[in-house]
Amino acid sequence: MAKRKSLKRDMTGTLIPVVIFLVIFYIFNQMLTGDRGLAVWFSLNDQVDKMVLENNALKENIKRLEKKTAKLNEKNPDLDYVDELIRRNLPVGAKNEIVIIVK
Repeated sequence: MAKRKSLKRDMTGTLIPVVIFLVIFYIFNQMLTGDRGLAVWFSLNDQVDKMVLENNALKENIKRLEKKTAKLNEKNPDLDYVDELIRRNLPVGAKNEIVIIVK
């Protein structure tokens, strides 16, 4: 009977540290590799940085397109720009005219 109590105390004495170690190991593992861990956080930061750069590029493209469409305003169109578009996109031109396309 005394041996059984002694064995029970020894198991309790070793079981508690093992359980605490396993819990700490699990928490540490989840902090590093879990769904909300550091590895995922760094990956998401990289994605955010790429998306910010892409967003800035798209904003620049929008500004450029807005400048082009502003030249085509119905009330006050830029006639030189309209002429340039017509000559570039449509086969329009006089027979004695030389068309030089600059790319």
